[in-house]
Amino acid sequence: NYTYASFYVEGTELTAGTAPNEWLLPNGLFQDGTITLVFIDTKAESDVYFEIDPKVAPLNQVSPKMSFLANELANYTVKLVSAVPSQNKVYQLRKYEIIVTPEDEFGNEITDLTRTRFTARWPGEFNNDLPGLSDVFSGVVELQGETNYFIASNIIRQLPDAQNQLQQITAFSDTNFEIRGSTPVYEVIPHAPYPFALQMPPDHSIYNIARTTSTIPVRFEWETPAPRDPYFDIQISETTGERGSDMVTYKVVFIDSASLTNAHRLDSDNLGSAGSLSIRESNLVNLAQQIDPPWGSANLVWFVEATDGLYITKSSPPGNDPQQNRGWHIFINGIIDPVDPLPGTAEAFTLAQNYPNPFNPSTAIDFSVERAGDVSVKVYTPLGEEIATLVDEYLSAGNYTTSFSGDELPSGVYLYRLQAGEQVLTRQMVLMK
Repeated sequence: NYTYASFYVEGTELTAGTAPNEWLLPNGLFQDGTITLVFIDTKAESDVYFEIDPKVAPLNQVSPKMSFLANELANYTVKLVSAVPSQNKVYQLRKYEIIVTPEDEFGNEITDLTRTRFTARWPGEFNNDLPGLSDVFSGVVELQGETNYFIASNIIRQLPDAQNQLQQITAFSDTNFEIRGSTPVYEVIPHAPYPFALQMPPDHSIYNIARTTSTIPVRFEWETPAPRDPYFDIQISETTGERGSDMVTYKVVFIDSASLTNAHRLDSDNLGSAGSLSIRESNLVNLAQQIDPPWGSANLVWFVEATDGLYITKSSPPGNDPQQNRGWHIFINGIIDPVDPLPGTAEAFTLAQNYPNPFNPSTAIDFSVERAGDVSVKVYTPLGEEIATLVDEYLSAGNYTTSFSGDELPSGVYLYRLQAGEQVLTRQMVLMK
């Protein structure tokens, strides 16, 4: 039943002879006229022998017939299915697979029941709460040929800090501790969501908002890396082909910029999956009132937290506050719903919402100044780049209207800003083509 065979000397394969089961033995391999041939791996069960040609009388140059039975346990192969190709790494608190095969001395798989135990280089670091995991460390298990198990590690063991403290799993015979096999030592690595930055509204944005009637949406946006997390399309199992990815969600955090103690968290759009949050102006005032009661006006810091359920990554840029909150400042000024002043007079410094909004291509902007002075109305991109000056002159107290055309601009959100002396008001408008 010959199918395939090969012989090696110090890693170099012998030259094949003319017959399919024949090899040439160079004179240099013989020591004192003799040579020893050893089977290290075979699936033959009986009647295997060597015959030397040419024969030298009177020496016996035909070996006895040998039998190789694959019934006696001599070894275990314990394979780690790594989460990182070509590297021995798995992810913390994410399941991974080990494949265990009991073998005889020739490397043949033993399919009879084999009483086996498991241990680890660092026991007690494995999780049993995640679904689908096996508790291989609880006692004797009976293997019947190649068997796979899913486990998860609680503790990070990562190079270079854990150079001599990496994890390893060993299977051994219940009756003979010397019969054993182990995985390679491997790392248990973290998987925090990738860094990302805030986009809009820009730092130090100011919103003067009618407390109860404004339904205008304010939109907060940030980067969404692809993929969002290192644990993405990871091979979990060679046996089943299972792969896994983390689901990363976002929360927008608003916190009092003075005390840095009173925070409010909101899921982003689409149940936390989107890289944006849309909130009505009136709800933003209510939020400011909850964080800094009672007036509905507050200086806030806002930032975003991305989480995969285990790790949290905060948005950049870093803040300069004692708690290192990563965010931008925003001022919410909740004002009582305005009453239109009489023509030619001004009871307050106001900046009305442009009309129409959204607009294409032109819109009107009403504003009021309560005392004479230098006045400017300018338009900016969300990143603070000035794109138009609508008013820049000395004005008397009163009510005014100016217009803006977005003919040469792309669709999007823009900011317009009224300044009179030290008084400043800012609003958003939407160009939709």
